[in-house]
Amino acid sequence: MKICILVMVCFASLFSYADVTITEESSGSVFKTYYSKGIMAHYIDGQLTNITDVEKENIYVLNPMRKTYFQASFAKMKEFTNKLNNMPENSMLETTKVKVAVNKLGTKTIAGYSCEEYQFIIDELYLEASACFSKDVYTLIKNELDASKAEKLMNELDMADSFHPMGAKIAEMEYTEGYILKQDSSDSIPGFGTLVTSVSKAKLDKSVFAIPPDYKKIPMQEAVGTY
Repeated sequence: MKICILVMVCFASLFSYADVTITEESSGSVFKTYYSKGIMAHYIDGQLTNITDVEKENIYVLNPMRKTYFQASFAKMKEFTNKLNNMPENSMLETTKVKVAVNKLGTKTIAGYSCEEYQFIIDELYLEASACFSKDVYTLIKNELDASKAEKLMNELDMADSFHPMGAKIAEMEYTEGYILKQDSSDSIPGFGTLVTSVSKAKLDKSVFAIPPDYKKIPMQEAVGTY
């Protein structure tokens, strides 16, 4: 779901003294997201998949299989997503108008950080999910970049969240309740079933934010259909 991905606060201070690395597990894969002074990079099983420069409002999307990447501004990415959403074949993907009941379950500790767990239920669809939100981890990210701005973009690009009422509700709560440390569901909703296994504040090597030299830059239009 994330990363995404998917989105309300003023720019946070960029004068923090430590970078942030968040490691998650989902569906047998390991996800790592690195944050440092206005920029974030996302890796899946060791492969760099995207770099988001929040300060410059640019995103770089990589295709490890083809060793290609494209660059686009936030505005261009939003425009592209809006076009996709308005295509006839996507007209049936609108969010179902159902009620998502939310119940607070209590406090947990995951990866050394406290989080508040909530239960989400859609009776009409016989669906149930849970998510544990951490304000402390969200604060760590905000110390490095305008997290809400970056996550807002990712949520707008994450059509699975946009078109699934459960995902949309959970994404909405991220802005008020914090970063999700654990998420489960009663079915196979894409993007569910994630667990944060570690949160590190160690200084990062800036190479994690660099596009590999053997990657070829291609136009965004050419990349459509290959990512």
